[in-house]
Amino acid sequence: MLKLVSPTPSRQFWFYHCAGVGFLFTLLCTLFYFSGAPEVLVFNIFASFIWCFGFTISVLLLRGQYIRNQWSALRFPSLLKVSILPILVLGLFTTVFMASLSFPFYIDEVISYLAEEEPELSKTSFAIKFVLRNWFNSSFHICAWFGAYLAITTSRRAMAAEISNLTLQTTLKEAQLTNLSNQLNPHFLFNALNNIRFMISENATDAERMLMSLSEVLRYGLQSSSRDVVSIEDEIEILKKYSDLIEVQFEDKIDFQMQVPDNVMTYPIPPMMLQMLLENAVKHGIEKRADGGRIRLHVDENASDITITMCNDVPIELQKTGASTGIGLENIRKRLALIFGPASRLETMMEDDQFCVKARIPIKN
Repeated sequence: MLKLVSPTPSRQFWFYHCAGVGFLFTLLCTLFYFSGAPEVLVFNIFASFIWCFGFTISVLLLRGQYIRNQWSALRFPSLLKVSILPILVLGLFTTVFMASLSFPFYIDEVISYLAEEEPELSKTSFAIKFVLRNWFNSSFHICAWFGAYLAITTSRRAMAAEISNLTLQTTLKEAQLTNLSNQLNPHFLFNALNNIRFMISENATDAERMLMSLSEVLRYGLQSSSRDVVSIEDEIEILKKYSDLIEVQFEDKIDFQMQVPDNVMTYPIPPMMLQMLLENAVKHGIEKRADGGRIRLHVDENASDITITMCNDVPIELQKTGASTGIGLENIRKRLALIFGPASRLETMMEDDQFCVKARIPIKN
């Protein structure tokens, strides 16, 4: 059943539609003037004028069906099947609309003119012939309009997808550079390498393990730049190595715990997302506390999405106002929107005197 409510068309849509309909109306009037019978010229022009309004109503209804039923996701054969009946129904509607508004004013003149060739012609038989003849014509024009609309919208979607992909790649590169900058800055490397140096004399095995962790963290930052998403499992593995480095740097001042169930491990998330969340928790929370603090990572699966929550202690003066979020969280928010669409969310809040970052990622079936 056709829906009467359709999304509001843009000004650009109205411009192109009115330009096309205006051109068609002018062409019809010109043909009627030079090749039609003068006796029915006014009827033909008036009927064509009314037809333009019926045609506009019909294509708006068809456009509404296309958008609301998400026909854009269908392949061409399936789209053809679901659109044929609406086009025929709307073609009939357009013709009946034209006839019902023009016949009351001009039907007698038209019948009188045609009576010379068809003396037995009645108003009913003329109306039936008129509707049948113009039904195909109206359906054809609606089909042509729909084809042009599909071509334009498909081209725009392809262009928008390309722009979105380029934006995603740029944002991913920015995330990689930000992440590597944080890792490769002299302060980070000095602390990591200095800690490893002291560990060599105390525990060579642990020192070697920490050196390997540092190497793998840096390698992961480089390799992940070529991927839009990675599995939560991959992120957790590298997060463990990164947290080892952080915990050594802060000695016993950080209590980092993770609660990640096995059933969420295969879900995709942006690369380096968890590491950037941990960096944010350390930089804007734990680092500002003399006695360190707790950091908790929770991942939960819901009916339609997964929720990733990172909470950390903050200084007392920030417990009411909240911690600074920095550019890292904004980068994550942009990438979530580009990869997973508007259904994704990234929110910050204070819960139980802790600063929490909560990301919701829709589950794609």
